[in-house]
Amino acid sequence: MKVNKFIKTFDVRFTDLNAGNHLSNHMFLAYITDHLSCYLNEHGWSLGNIHGYSTLLTEASIKFKREVFEFDRVTIGISKTIIKSRKLSLHFTATVEDKIVAISVHDYSFMKDHRISSINEDITKLFSI
Repeated sequence: MKVNKFIKTFDVRFTDLNAGNHLSNHMFLAYITDHLSCYLNEHGWSLGNIHGYSTLLTEASIKFKREVFEFDRVTIGISKTIIKSRKLSLHFTATVEDKIVAISVHDYSFMKDHRISSINEDITKLFSI
């Protein structure tokens, strides 16, 4: 399955909320990490081992478009990937009832032998749309 076809849905719990009773940033980041981890697992990999490389999250941004409340069902998917020689950018989209509630961009580097490495062909295939 291509990365842009893989989706995962999360039920928002009370403990996922911030003081304003909206989905907290750290829980949204946890949802995204869980989504990516499950995608990799379906292909026999993990965040700690993708074709012998480990992942390093170097940057993450979140833009909430509307509030997310307790009992909402948030569906996470990847809408775009950008692959450069040493950086993978994943563009995540979160929806509730088919309405976009947030977008998030995460930049990853890949490490081998404690050094950032170039992204090889196997990793490129895994994340290409």
